[in-house]
Amino acid sequence: MTKEPSLSPALLVRCSQPKASCTFFTPHGVRHDALRPEPKKKATKDSSAPRIINNKKAAAKHEAREAWHRLSSVAVSPFRDLAMCGGPDGRLRVLILGSGRVYKDLTGHVGDISTCSFFPNGKIGLSGSSDMTIKIWALEHAQCVKTFGGHRLGVTRCSFLECASGKRFASSSRDGTMKVWDCSRSEAIATYTAEQKGSSLPCSINDCAHAEGVLYGGDDMGRIMAVDLRQKQRQQQLGYHLHLDKTTVLKSGINGISADDRYVYAAFDDGTLVCADRRKPGEAVSASRKSDSPVTRIVPTATNGEHIVSSSDGSCSIWMASAEGHGISGELLGPDCEPVSDVALHDLRGQGVGGLLVVTTARDGAVRSYQL
Repeated sequence: MTKEPSLSPALLVRCSQPKASCTFFTPHGVRHDALRPEPKKKATKDSSAPRIINNKKAAAKHEAREAWHRLSSVAVSPFRDLAMCGGPDGRLRVLILGSGRVYKDLTGHVGDISTCSFFPNGKIGLSGSSDMTIKIWALEHAQCVKTFGGHRLGVTRCSFLECASGKRFASSSRDGTMKVWDCSRSEAIATYTAEQKGSSLPCSINDCAHAEGVLYGGDDMGRIMAVDLRQKQRQQQLGYHLHLDKTTVLKSGINGISADDRYVYAAFDDGTLVCADRRKPGEAVSASRKSDSPVTRIVPTATNGEHIVSSSDGSCSIWMASAEGHGISGELLGPDCEPVSDVALHDLRGQGVGGLLVVTTARDGAVRSYQL
């Protein structure tokens, strides 16, 4: 009989913003123990608020623990009740969004969990790690039911190819490959390798996305890799740089990528956000830059061209991009200069039954939930 993980309460701080609300919590109860030493006299302020540590020994202890508490990835369930997050300690935690409590604690990875997501049924989890493996989890029983191996370096992103069933998914890796997996098999059913020019070292593919039967990836050399999965006999593979004009070519590393039926969107290491026409490879339709800080993640909403963009400077923005116009239309407050590592969302605005739920993770070890 497996022992259920303890439900350690998390710190909740609610703040009001125009047309938005934010909930802040962390899955690491031990961190708040370090932040809240026993007071010598009765506290007059709210006891849930963190206090400043003056003791050097206690502060050093907190810093050592914080190194293991940084979060690298996050996902939100289709039912908007659970969030899943992972970090450098190899543990995958499932949180109850309403209370911030730890629902399940999953162990099995031995490296940084760089990507995680829920299957469409909300009961199964998927995670990829720097230990070069991808795992499928039965969340209710907190058990790993399948492990995929085949990448030669760390996994950077996983993306479902069939959103309704989740039977097939793609992964990108630092070894310069993208693989397509079938959940019923233990080996990859297809592998696509980025072209290496003038170097024997692999060029990391940092993100992958799927749209209209085409798999896209973005690598460290600023190239977009496109594979047409609809051609079963001879699948076309294309790699290209984006051109802002006839003389300007973007060669900074691509950290995030997404696509829809018309455009492919890329986020670069120099802070540039680009919208390009899928039918004209290499030609940028629009470009914008809010700062020089690297963009860490872009996630599309249900509205075409709208993305939630996270950056290393601690900002999280709403970016609109299309042929008609582009730019930042809003900001989400919270991390305060701590790099935002990942973003997940669930958008019900078009269905008339709910708003936009955005969940972020940052280097400060906190999970922030926004209702827009």
